[in-house]
Amino acid sequence: MHRDGVLAGPALTVKTRPGDNLMLHKAIDMAQPGDVIICDAEGI
Repeated sequence: MHRDGVLAGPALTVKTRPGDNLMLHKAIDMAQPGDVIICDAEGI
């Protein structure tokens, strides 16, 4: 994604702990073309 781009589509949301990417991999497996994955890994 870049500053001038537009992003729209069905969202898959993921909330996980820092360093734990298991649910992110699951979301990637579940995503269909055009889906948007939003991930909160509680980063600082």
